[in-house]
Amino acid sequence: METTAVWQLSVPPDFIDVEADFVTAAAHCERLAVTAQETENMATQRELYQQLNSGLNQLLPVLNEPIPDADREAFTVDTLPASSPMLDCDSDLLCEYCLALSELLGGGRMSVSVEEALQGLLSDLLRLLTDHIAAPRWLRTAEGVQPLV
Repeated sequence: METTAVWQLSVPPDFIDVEADFVTAAAHCERLAVTAQETENMATQRELYQQLNSGLNQLLPVLNEPIPDADREAFTVDTLPASSPMLDCDSDLLCEYCLALSELLGGGRMSVSVEEALQGLLSDLLRLLTDHIAAPRWLRTAEGVQPLV
């Protein structure tokens, strides 16, 4: 049985700085979910899901904020991506789904099979959320920079 304390994990508890970089904040949330899923110690796992819930609560309000002009270049590409996130919903809705699952998983009291299924679903949704958040928003063309819809 694993006995790693929360503070000894590779994900620091105060990791979220959504004002600085919401893409990095989403990636940290994804990493927290994966770490929690791989953790066998139930107390540590619950703490990680509570941290994840806190991080998602900080991330949710900034998801619909406009990307600052200084950061636009990071979201501009020269060619269309080969693929894009497949779920047709907004980042804020994905984040709300993840919040609900992290709250359930942080509270416990469910069968092992249900918990494992929800852990997998949460990890997949967070990966999708991170991909959605980090996806290009603009395409550089001969006519100038065009928004991707």
